[in-house]
Amino acid sequence: MRRRDFLRGAIAASVAYRLVPAWAHAGAPLLRFGAASDVHMRRRHPLFPWVRGSEDNDVYLEKALRWFDRMLVDAVVFPGDLADLGLIPQLEQFADTWNRVFPKCRAADGRPVARIAVTGNHDIGQWPSLWKRVSEEDQRKWRFDHPDNLAQTWRRLFDEDWQLVSRHDVKGVSFICAQYMALHPPVEKYFNEHGAELDQNKPFFFVQHAHPSGTCFSDSKRGMWDHDMRGETTRTLSRFPNAVALSGHTHNSVVDDRSVWQGAFTSINCGCTWGAGLVYYDRDNALAPFFGDYKHQRMASLVPLENAGRCCLAFDVFADHLVIHRWCVQTDEPVGDDRVVPLPAATGGPFDYAEAVRRRREAKFGPQFGDGAAITVERCAESPKNIGPKLKGKSVVRVTFPAARSVHGVRVFDYIVRVLCDGREVVKSVVLAPGFFLPERLACISGEALFAAEELPVDKAVLVSVTPRDCYGVEGETLTSTSVHARGWHKLREARPRHC
Repeated sequence: MRRRDFLRGAIAASVAYRLVPAWAHAGAPLLRFGAASDVHMRRRHPLFPWVRGSEDNDVYLEKALRWFDRMLVDAVVFPGDLADLGLIPQLEQFADTWNRVFPKCRAADGRPVARIAVTGNHDIGQWPSLWKRVSEEDQRKWRFDHPDNLAQTWRRLFDEDWQLVSRHDVKGVSFICAQYMALHPPVEKYFNEHGAELDQNKPFFFVQHAHPSGTCFSDSKRGMWDHDMRGETTRTLSRFPNAVALSGHTHNSVVDDRSVWQGAFTSINCGCTWGAGLVYYDRDNALAPFFGDYKHQRMASLVPLENAGRCCLAFDVFADHLVIHRWCVQTDEPVGDDRVVPLPAATGGPFDYAEAVRRRREAKFGPQFGDGAAITVERCAESPKNIGPKLKGKSVVRVTFPAARSVHGVRVFDYIVRVLCDGREVVKSVVLAPGFFLPERLACISGEALFAAEELPVDKAVLVSVTPRDCYGVEGETLTSTSVHARGWHKLREARPRHC
């Protein structure tokens, strides 16, 4: 057996059984680097005093940078959304935070640490309606992407020329960087002209803000990819099996296994140091209020955009694999076990989505409820605090259930909660697992779903079932309640009020 085949088999087994093979950490890597996406510096400004009030994102960025320093990284990658409103003072806040930890791009022990950053939608062109209210003079003074400011501000803060596509080499490993996709960086042209210069015997990294089209979270209906590139990035990188794309934008947690995608190349979601979860919208407790379909939710958003799921990554780069360390910035601890990613990319590997689903279903690796788990069904005499817009003003029935357990490292991601009558489904709710984005020791949080009493049949017995699923939709065994009679649930009980 060739070593390459052995590595693929070993890595596939390690992913399935939550074991990191000893050889994955053996020997010195080519380099180690950190990645922190969507840091969203939010320094207030008199132009917009009523927008984006909290100012603590620099605190969490600094915590991530301190961890990178402890990890002795050679570089740190920032895949966009450095500022929240595209204000020059917010870019300065980002630079100030970096300089507190790595002044002049040097660590405390004097070693060089390269800063590799690109812009995202919040840095470039995100807020045209806000800027319409501002004079041309003030725009020229404060707006980062104003034509008079962009290049000179980038040079002043980052000590490098502004280029739509640029290359950085760190310890012999290349990072190709593309600025925000709406600027249409000439990715294909760059690789046509310079692709032959890249070493094919080790990985290189491509950095942009949004995930390349059809890669990370490609089973999501929202599809928050690099639409402005019209597939150019994916088409171009597909020529390079040793390419590794690094991106963010979705704010999705690095706990989610779909954060690593492999096909013709490798694509990795770098998480977010601000907060988690933009493509989890088709669950009844997960959509942020600024999305139009929020009004259809039964529950308020479980994962607020701020202060939830803050995470970052550190990479050990070897010629034939990556070891990815996942870190929770909120609690300063690993958010999950290390991931081992084989290189170069190939279909059928451990991070091929279709193959991952097939293997997990065959092995029955869906998350499971523990022995003695039970479902509780009760009517709320008062409106629950987490009620969503769909149920406002209605009599509400609450279903609660314990957290499902991991099976061989496969964690629960969401639950399907069904109400059944005469063997048929009456109504269902899909809810995100409350602790899915937390370190596993903190993730054992019971789940719940809310229904309007009017959604349930009157004068008939019902059963409630709860099915746990992993992030790929692989199901564990279903937990079912005892028979519950729904008589009178369309009316509020005349009893002493109590909160759900």
